[in-house]
Amino acid sequence: MDIGKNSNIGTKRLENQDRVDVLQRDTFALLLLCDGMGGHFGGSLASTITINVFKNEFFTTLPESFDSNNINNFVQWFQNTLEKVKTNMKNAANGDEAKMDMGTTLTGAFVDSKSKTIIIFNIGDSRTFLLTKNGDLHQITKDHNVYNKLVLEDGWSKIDALKFKGWRALTSALGPLKKTKLEIHNVSDHYNIIQMLLSTSDGVHGFLDNMAITQILKTKENPDDTCEILVEQAMLNHSNDNLSAGIIVLDEK
Repeated sequence: MDIGKNSNIGTKRLENQDRVDVLQRDTFALLLLCDGMGGHFGGSLASTITINVFKNEFFTTLPESFDSNNINNFVQWFQNTLEKVKTNMKNAANGDEAKMDMGTTLTGAFVDSKSKTIIIFNIGDSRTFLLTKNGDLHQITKDHNVYNKLVLEDGWSKIDALKFKGWRALTSALGPLKKTKLEIHNVSDHYNIIQMLLSTSDGVHGFLDNMAITQILKTKENPDDTCEILVEQAMLNHSNDNLSAGIIVLDEK
């Protein structure tokens, strides 16, 4: 597997609250992307803690084997790690009310090339896509925001939902006081037709449509350069946020 990542503060923000990493060991790879939120550096703290805790757990407590048809051991490991993240966040906030309001999105993918397992996960409105070997891009995650709640759960039309003042507000995030909804997708059945996995923060996908993303992914650059091109193109399209992208390219077999 080949991996790449890029993160940029952008042109409108005073700090970069995004964090992205791609971890590898043995036959495993774990792509993690976070878009932090919260003042007084709370967003940066939340996203940094999330990446650091997952990195530690990836190298110390991740199960040694996986079954693509039964991902319960991964889900249990992931949920346990989320609890450790929340505990670390609470300890870092140390009673500071502003920091207790910290939060972050979390999306990404886990790959085990031995068992041909691919699991995609999401909390919030960062996104994870897969690109097939035929060049088709599929967004796997659904944004956890008010817009999707209104449309998918409350029966609103898409037009009316977009008129709602707070439609972009998150309905799920990872933080000490946040409501956290974990979305998991087992796409292992499609392992042999998947070429690439991509995660982006909204500073990227909010300013690049899927056609533009697909064209960039097809350029055959190395993954780090591909991520950088995604970020730079979104900035050229006047992105007003931090921008991050991470990629796992599956082995050609």
